[in-house]
Amino acid sequence: MQAMQHNLNALSDVIGGCERLASTPLPFSYSVMIHRTIYLFCVLLPFGLVDGAGLLTPLFSLLVAYAFMALEAIAAQIEDPFGLEENDLALNAICEAIESALHDMAADPAFVRAPKPPPPARDYLLD
Repeated sequence: MQAMQHNLNALSDVIGGCERLASTPLPFSYSVMIHRTIYLFCVLLPFGLVDGAGLLTPLFSLLVAYAFMALEAIAAQIEDPFGLEENDLALNAICEAIESALHDMAADPAFVRAPKPPPPARDYLLD
């Protein structure tokens, strides 16, 4: 019982941390500042590269700008990891796996695994 209580307390602490993470919004001013700083850096970057890169300045500038803007887009996507969008954490699948493992460990004869739904249809061309 003590070991189980310890595990339940640890789980409660983790759930509390996740709730704090999910409910703490990123201030809008931070998002705007990051956005404007990235765009300003990308606009000024060619002027800093022109002496060293010469004719390849536009190519290097585009590559660096793409990388920074992609990182900004990724940061905006992972800002809220506990939703139902495609890029969010698969919490339902994780919970089902944990539930199945616990029923297996307890040798629960009443537990019946639900059949897995078929995978979603994709628009793949198979030859």
